[in-house]
Amino acid sequence: MGDIWQDVRFGLRLLAARRGLTAIAILTLALGIGANMAIFRVMNALLLKSLPVSHPEELVLVKSGEINAFTNPLWEELRDQQDIFSGIFAWGTPRFNLAESGEARFASGLWVSGGFFSTLGVQPVLGRNLNPDDDRVGATPVAELSYAFWQREFAGQTDIVGQQIRLDGHLFEIVGVAPPGFFGVEPGRRFDAAIPIANEPMLAGEFSKLHRATSYWLNVMGRPKPGLTPSQVAARLKLISPRIFAVTLPPNINGSGRDNYLQGVMSAMSASGGVTYLRSRYRQPLMLLLGVTGLVLLIACANVANLLLARAPVRRKEIGIRLAMGASRMRLVQQLVTESLLLGIAGVTAGLLLSS
Repeated sequence: MGDIWQDVRFGLRLLAARRGLTAIAILTLALGIGANMAIFRVMNALLLKSLPVSHPEELVLVKSGEINAFTNPLWEELRDQQDIFSGIFAWGTPRFNLAESGEARFASGLWVSGGFFSTLGVQPVLGRNLNPDDDRVGATPVAELSYAFWQREFAGQTDIVGQQIRLDGHLFEIVGVAPPGFFGVEPGRRFDAAIPIANEPMLAGEFSKLHRATSYWLNVMGRPKPGLTPSQVAARLKLISPRIFAVTLPPNINGSGRDNYLQGVMSAMSASGGVTYLRSRYRQPLMLLLGVTGLVLLIACANVANLLLARAPVRRKEIGIRLAMGASRMRLVQQLVTESLLLGIAGVTAGLLLSS
């Protein structure tokens, strides 16, 4: 340890004495490392990272026929007739206007069914979660805020529960604040306020989609009952599909459209990483971009290596004196490796700041 500490002190003095070379080497490494960190962060968020909820590996996305979307009548029939999931919920992604008058000021929202937060296992930091009693026609309009929105719009007031927020000109009572880090179930999209699906007619008026059997605006996700395999979930969904599609058949559909609707079959797929169109859209470009930035990092390392090799003749006398005084070759290698590690640590630190 004494030798290592001695090498570190000497390496720092050497790097400080060669400020120009040190600055160029650190900047070169920072560009290569920072670019890779930035791209990997995007890839991690969209492609690799699981949802910030309880046991995300258990979650499945329910598909209605060949599409992901559900009408509200389809969702309600599935919710009431299924015995497959221990918890199931639906959600939509509206946009709310926060302004009372004048120029619009929009916030990202969520339509959520009563089991949204409980199924995900998300615990609020203040107040309570929305529940099934909130998601019924005639219930008091309530909202749950995201942590970031609470901090941004209300400066983190601890007495926020019970206050009101205006969304699209209507007042909603704030009942809770979601935990930090919870953005919903769609990577790449964060919500500001979540309100029950049952409140949709109040905001949409004559354009409400709540009771329309032809408006596909909801997504459905569930947590299967313990012991059910993915194949068993798919088989049970297939079994109950004819009954659900028959009950929700739109009255104004006929002919081939009627037959196609009645032949619909529900299915399920893993949703541990959430649901987003960005994943399929940007997977290949991100992989290509990561390969390019990886090549840039290799070039940066080669350039730094060339800079250090260019300094080798200048250090020949120093190394010769060390050998003459009895230093072993391994001791010299240790010194050179320590100097390289110091450069690497400085490059990583600068790259981390640059990637932000």
